[in-house]
This record gives sequence, C-alpha cells and structure tokens, in this order.
Amino acid sequence: MLKNNIKNRVKEMIERMNVGEKEGLKKRMIYRKFLDKPSMLIIKILIVFIFFIQSLNFISATSNLYWVGVSDGNWSNSSNWASSSGGAGEAGIPNATTDVIFDSANLNNSIIDANFIGVVYSINVSNSYNGTITSNLGWNNSLNITENFLISNGTLKHGANSNAEVYRLNIIVGGNFTLESRSFINLTGLGATSQIRLFE
Repeated sequence: MLKNNIKNRVKEMIERMNVGEKEGLKKRMIYRKFLDKPSMLIIKILIVFIFFIQSLNFISATSNLYWVGVSDGNWSNSSNWASSSGGAGEAGIPNATTDVIFDSANLNNSIIDANFIGVVYSINVSNSYNGTITSNLGWNNSLNITENFLISNGTLKHGANSNAEVYRLNIIVGGNFTLESRSFINLTGLGATSQIRLFE
C-alpha cells in the first residue's frame, strides 16, 4: 500500500513537471514569435507617431506673402497679396504662419481692415517701401505679431477718429520691434491714444 502511494506521488510529480515544461515551452514560443514578428498594433502606433511629427513640422513652417495692393487696399482681400515680390495677387490672406513683406515692387497704401484676422508671424517693411499702412481694426482690437516687426521706411498709423474713438493703433509684438530712421508712426490729428506692446 505504501509502495503504491509512493508510486502514485512520483507519477503525479512527473506529470506536473511535464505540464510545466509544456507551458514554459509554449510561453517561450509565443515570446519568440512576438520578437520575430512585431505586433501590428505597435507598427500602427509607430506610423501614426511619424505622421504626427511630420504634421507638426508642416504646421510650424512659415510662408511669405508680398503686398501688391492691386484691389481695394484691404489686408483681408487675397487679391492684394502675392507669393513672390511683384507677383500676381490671389496668393491668400496673411495668418499666424505668414511672414508679411512690403517692398518696392508695389508702393500702394494698405489697410489692416476689420475683416482681417489680426494675427501674423512677422512683418518686414523694407526701406524701398514708402507707402502708408493704416490700422482700421477697431479701438478694442489689436494686430498680433508672433515674432519681429521691422519698419525700415513708410508710415504706420490708424484710421481717423471724429467724436468717438473708433480706431486705435494697438500692436502686440512677440519678438523685436524696430522703427528705423526713415519710417514714421503718424498719429497727428487722428484723435486717439495708441500703444505698441512688446512681449518677450
């Protein structure tokens, strides 16, 4: 009887060892298969991550728009903007990713009108532009410039006010504001206080 019990115990132990070895072998095979052929989920995650990084680079890229002013003089009219100096209009309207450029290719005056979104990346008024840039955004609105605002020539002003303060030259510059010797901010007789705020 004792011999039979010992035999049965040994047999049970051997069977458990065999089961354990089979389970271990099965786990090792699954692990090896995972290493040999990465899961499709991981591949999909990597692809999405790569596209996300590329989209960030695309979004952060800026583009140039040149003032041509062939239509009504308003910033909100795409006819007044070209993708190259002296080029044709209809190139789009400046926005938060736009470098706005004024040069000698077109000296027409421009109006930052109330329909304009009020945000650009940078503004460069070259020393060859001697026109006037007038802000008609409204007294409680501002022109927001993410980076630098350089005025090498020409005149910057707001629209004329009569009894009420309708227009104000309110500019927020995130980078450097440079007003060179040939340029002017002219508020004479326009009836409003104005401010240019710089933010580091």
